[in-house]
Amino acid sequence: MNKTLLSLAIALAVAAGSAHAERAGHRQSFAVDRTRTTERGVFTSHTDQTVTQNGFTRDTTRTNPNGKTAARDMTVANDAETKTHTRDVSGTTMSGKSYSSESVLQKTDSGYTRESTRTNPNGKTTSRDVEATIDKDNHSITKDISVTGPNGQVHETTVVKQYSKGASVNAE
Repeated sequence: MNKTLLSLAIALAVAAGSAHAERAGHRQSFAVDRTRTTERGVFTSHTDQTVTQNGFTRDTTRTNPNGKTAARDMTVANDAETKTHTRDVSGTTMSGKSYSSESVLQKTDSGYTRESTRTNPNGKTTSRDVEATIDKDNHSITKDISVTGPNGQVHETTVVKQYSKGASVNAE
């Protein structure tokens, strides 16, 4: 239940647009190397994050004890004029297969829309579209969700959630 409330709070904050911009103002560029030793051997990773004018990029490479590597690259961009938040992710698994995803969230007058597409390492694509309407007077958010699975099957649902009267839809 707490995860659901946290997810709702995050969605409301992102929908409001200002919360992410505020976090982005605190985001910093960095490089970090990590090493983890387990009974299977030594795992390493290297991450570079670079803050951009309107978001950031983050590139991570992981290496397993056998010397195989996996990579994950993420780019996040925010457009204040169009009230749009875009996140692109691409990478390769340790077995050399590629995957990718793109998510575009846009604030609307009544809430937000989010269009997401993911392609898994086996080349299967899934898409998810959400249209969220925030009712501040009734302290609720209604999400119309449509998911198209990798085999073309479509699942549609509507979810209505209440949020705390004291909570602000603009809060993080």
